[in-house]
Amino acid sequence: MYNKIPMFLLLGLIFLIAPAAVSAADNGSGNTVAIAEPSRGNFEGDVADAAASMLEELSMIRRNKFFIGLNRLIEKGDIKKAEEILGKRDKDVPGQKSDEAYAIAKSKIAYAKGDYPAAYAEADGLLAAVEKAFAPQKPYEVAYKNKNERDSVAQVYILRYQALAGMHRHEEALADLNHTQRLVESPELFRAKTGILLWLGKYAEAAAAADRAYAMDKNIFAAMPDKERYCQILNGQGYKVKACAAPPAAAN
Repeated sequence: MYNKIPMFLLLGLIFLIAPAAVSAADNGSGNTVAIAEPSRGNFEGDVADAAASMLEELSMIRRNKFFIGLNRLIEKGDIKKAEEILGKRDKDVPGQKSDEAYAIAKSKIAYAKGDYPAAYAEADGLLAAVEKAFAPQKPYEVAYKNKNERDSVAQVYILRYQALAGMHRHEEALADLNHTQRLVESPELFRAKTGILLWLGKYAEAAAAADRAYAMDKNIFAAMPDKERYCQILNGQGYKVKACAAPPAAAN
């Protein structure tokens, strides 16, 4: 977020001029009082800067509102409409292709359409820029002070993981989940790890991930569509997973 002084506060400074300096020319009854000219400062420049700052903040508010709405469309599955309004914004905001929110939206749309190479390209390009910004550290090695920044980086790793999994590049997909885990742990993360680890035949790790997901949120694993298949594989390999022994999640 921008830490700019709102314009109305800056304009208010005009009325807070320091008291004038008063001095007596002599001690007689006809003393003359000289009132110093107050310093005008650079108020015109300050106000112009504040106005520019306000316009920049308003632009950011509009941008955030647009991409929040777009993301809701994608989550609802209205991919065609999302693609249309993003394409229209391409004409209205030519510079948006350099916006990280644009790359995230493009990756999500491509993934929803089953175009995994395109989804990967968008996420991988964004991660390359993130890695460059944090070099020589890796983004998942950084001790973030800003939770939103940390969560945003984790989201980009998840986007690339999804695309890699869609292309059956499971080892690379698992690596991105491990990077994400160093940033943020969640039941959804461990549920995803369960599936990837099963694909790779790493049954002990898959069982541990399933139990971890279940321990964090019983419904996350119990309600997943692939639960029965996952449990059959794990049980067949001799692993007794708590999530598999639990009763099915209640329907909403």
